[in-house]
Amino acid sequence: MKFLIIDDDLDFRKLAIHHLHKEFPDAVCTEITERHEFDAAMKQGGIDAVITDYDNPGLDGLEVIKEAKKLDPYLPVIMLTASGSEEIAVEGMKLGLSDYVTKHHVSRLPVAVKMSIESLRLRKDYDNTVSLLRTSEERFNAFMDNTPVVCVIMDEAGRAVYINRAFERAFNVTPDKILCKPASDVLPREIARISLSHNKEVLEKDQAIEIDQIIPAPDGDSRHWMLLKFPLKNAHGKRYIGAIALDITERKHLEEKLQAEKDTSQSYLDVAGVIIAALDSAGNITLFNRKGCEISGYTPHEILRKNWFDVLVPARLKDELLGIFQKIMNGGIAEYTHFENPIVTKTGEERIISWENAVLTNKEGEITGMLCSGNDVTERKHAEEERERLREQLFHAQKMESIGNLAGGIAHDFNNILMTIVGYGNLLYDELKNNNPALGYAQTIVKTSMRAAELTKGLLAFSRKQPYILKSVDVNDVIKHTSDLLLRLIRANIRITTVLTGKDCVIMGDGGQIEQVIMNLATNAQDAMPEGGALTISSDVVDIDNIFLMTQGFGNIGRHVLISVSDTGAGMDKRTKERIFEPFFTTKEVGKGTGLGLAIVYGIIKHHSGHIHVESSPGRGATFNIYLPLAQKAVETQPLEIAERPAGGAETILIAEDDRDIRKLLKTLLSVAGYRVIDAANGSEAVDLFTKNSHRVQLVLLDVVMPIKSGKEAYLEIAKIKPGVKALFLTGYDKNIIQDEELIRKGIEVIMKPIIPANLLKKIRETLDK
Repeated sequence: MKFLIIDDDLDFRKLAIHHLHKEFPDAVCTEITERHEFDAAMKQGGIDAVITDYDNPGLDGLEVIKEAKKLDPYLPVIMLTASGSEEIAVEGMKLGLSDYVTKHHVSRLPVAVKMSIESLRLRKDYDNTVSLLRTSEERFNAFMDNTPVVCVIMDEAGRAVYINRAFERAFNVTPDKILCKPASDVLPREIARISLSHNKEVLEKDQAIEIDQIIPAPDGDSRHWMLLKFPLKNAHGKRYIGAIALDITERKHLEEKLQAEKDTSQSYLDVAGVIIAALDSAGNITLFNRKGCEISGYTPHEILRKNWFDVLVPARLKDELLGIFQKIMNGGIAEYTHFENPIVTKTGEERIISWENAVLTNKEGEITGMLCSGNDVTERKHAEEERERLREQLFHAQKMESIGNLAGGIAHDFNNILMTIVGYGNLLYDELKNNNPALGYAQTIVKTSMRAAELTKGLLAFSRKQPYILKSVDVNDVIKHTSDLLLRLIRANIRITTVLTGKDCVIMGDGGQIEQVIMNLATNAQDAMPEGGALTISSDVVDIDNIFLMTQGFGNIGRHVLISVSDTGAGMDKRTKERIFEPFFTTKEVGKGTGLGLAIVYGIIKHHSGHIHVESSPGRGATFNIYLPLAQKAVETQPLEIAERPAGGAETILIAEDDRDIRKLLKTLLSVAGYRVIDAANGSEAVDLFTKNSHRVQLVLLDVVMPIKSGKEAYLEIAKIKPGVKALFLTGYDKNIIQDEELIRKGIEVIMKPIIPANLLKKIRETLDK
């Protein structure tokens, strides 16, 4: 503490300092007697209290009070005097004296100092507070009276306790007309009811609410107000409702005008037959017309302001398309004026859209987004894909037809060659004696040639130029033979196992076609096991009864041979299982499958009056179960033995064969058998020769397919020349190729090449003897 002591009596100054140090041990006391000393001390500042004598020759006590208070109104000044004159005290108090102490009671000085310091501190704090409040109130009033926003404070009953000038102007009222008046006295009844309801909501929730309200103006017009009401409390906890309101009538009119213009523009966009969309630079949708909503399935509310790439782009394409869009927005690449990609609809369906795009820029030329128009080309694309699929099917069908024709042609030519080998082999066999070691060679040639003939039957069946040859077949034998072939054809990392039943597994069928079924299924199984696995082929005999029909949904009642082909491959989902037997359906890559393998399998099984069923699921392999009717007939075996040559004859036979070697063979064979032979190289020559020799020709032996004139055409002309003439046909194709009603009615038979000479001679003899 720092005290300034003014007194001309040194002893009294010492006494005063003594008493001050008792109360304020660290006090610094400055003793002065002259005016200039006082001025210097006051200028230096930092004084906590001034203690002055009333009657000081160098410096008057009342003057000290005046000067001290002038410099600091809150500086305590205590007067010491020898007399206790009340007049002096009153005069000092008027000038701002803090206390008055007589020298006879100097011990009271510390108390007077302490009380004066505290009293003036409190007075200073009070004055500062009052000043701050006055300033705050002035600021508040200045703000509230100059703001264009209408402001009002209401008590809990809804009575206004404060309104600002904007309120007075807006509603043409003075405070005396509205303050402390019930809401029902100053507002229309319905608006008063709504206002009190809002006040109640604010107080109950103790939070602000925003209100959009139409309130009548003094001129009778209605104005649109946006109100914000909020809870208030004063220093004593009393609750009020504050409200600020902004007249947004003009803004509403502008918004309505803009909305009308927008609706008009939107109607133009909505009548467009294409999607029209706008995106901002982040990919958020800012415009989406009616066509876009129809195709996507989203409403405007659901789609606007959503991100295009999050909502409409398939997940597999999102990164790629978003990357392109961002580069366009950054100016990194030129815009894609035309683009085609799918969108995902609300239901998850994908639609293919052909887009025309243009970037949007601001007046500074900066890219701000993209405008897009899109045409739904899904149906067109599907039609194009369907046309392409049909074109591929046609191509495959034509290719298969070409292959079939080639196979039929090869089989025909091969049969002609085999005919020659078999014929001369038989002639050689007849010429050799029993003890000739070459006899076995001739027999082997004939037998091997007949096995080769069986191969050509398969080619003809493939080319559809020979029907299925149904006979009793042991399925176990077919599986054994096929598995032997598979061991050489299937990759080494696939283990092949056969599990054959000990029961009789005889069916009426074409063994070669059943082999093809197993081969096709095994090939598919191999493709399903690229890393290797197990392939199991099994057989069994099962009964299909009513319970089987009800649980499985297919089949015919009776005993069936069951062929099962199982693999440990990738398996199939339900959708794939439903389509695997469709022609041209394939899950393989382009160029690695025709989609015909299982369709052929299905067709073969149906031709055998059977059923095929697949059991499979993804990752669990597949099992194809084939059900074929069990036959009671024993397996037919035809040993390849060379028959003894039957009786010949002396009749004249006209042969017509375009293959020189076969023609020579037939002539030799018939001549050796005693017949007289006239040979022709084609159908036209045969007709000419028959015309010249019709009186002595008893039988015509005609090849079906010949140049210039076919065997059938030649026969019809010959029959006109000599009705009832006997005839036989030879063919390397399916013998049914010329089986029309007219020839069947005449009892003309067709012999398939190659034929064992003995069988041919037997058939000729039978025909001549009819």
